[in-house]
This record gives sequence, structure tokens and C-alpha cells, in this order.
Amino acid sequence: MAERGWGRIGTPEEIAAVVALPCSDAAGDVNGVALPVDGGMSL
Repeated sequence: MAERGWGRIGTPEEIAAVVALPCSDAAGDVNGVALPVDGGMSL
């Protein structure tokens, strides 16, 4: 994990923020997207 990604596991608060995003006003222009929560490993 040193070459890519955060190099650590996400906190519950970070995961919760991603889960809540589609329900928020900030996602007004987001549709039909898969949002991986993998610490940047899929970049």
C-alpha cells in the first residue's frame, strides 16, 4: 500500500461521509456512478 493509496484503513467517519454523499445537496449533479471506497487503491 505504500506505492498507492492512503497506506491506512479509512476511519468510520470517512466511510460514513462517502455513504452520506449521495443523499446530500452536494451530489446534485452526480448520477449513475460507482464510488469505490478503497483508499485510492483502484487509481
